[in-house]
Amino acid sequence: MRRLLSGLLVAGVLVFAQACGGDDGLTKEEAGQVFTAAAQAAGQVQGEVFSGMAQAPAADSVTVGKFTYEWTDNTYTFSGTLDSAEGGSATVEGSGTWDSAAQSASFEFSVTFNGYTSQGIILDGVLEMSFAGSQQVYELSYSGDITASGKVSGNATFDLTVKMGNGSIEYSGTVGGQKIGGSANYNIPSY
Repeated sequence: MRRLLSGLLVAGVLVFAQACGGDDGLTKEEAGQVFTAAAQAAGQVQGEVFSGMAQAPAADSVTVGKFTYEWTDNTYTFSGTLDSAEGGSATVEGSGTWDSAAQSASFEFSVTFNGYTSQGIILDGVLEMSFAGSQQVYELSYSGDITASGKVSGNATFDLTVKMGNGSIEYSGTVGGQKIGGSANYNIPSY
């Protein structure tokens, strides 16, 4: 789990180190700030989902952390709410599959931000995310439209794919009108 969240942090930093040009009115820095705020909430959801999968399928219906899971064999649906310590909330709904023998998963979810505040940025709108793979090798994508206010104001459309594994990352797409694309190598320490 720490590898996955560390990988997301690496992806966020690399993505905006390579961003260029924008047509949605957000600067590279502002788009990066909105991405970081939204991705932080998405990372929390991923953490909750991995915690829920660790209980799979203990029962047809189980509540783990802030989410309720409904299981049928190795497939599930989940829903819950995230409250921000800075104010606002986000509702989450998703579904996925879990292969405990292979330690691999696929899931997708939508996060509906309702005045969710992170790092002084107030988020409203819907961010959708999908994940496929294991904690070490995976592909994830973000899509959706977020309106930001507070520290950063503007609209940010997300259309981003990130592939991570075997010490490399590839990314492409746009966030807030900022074009993104490239690859890099990284080292994430073992835990």
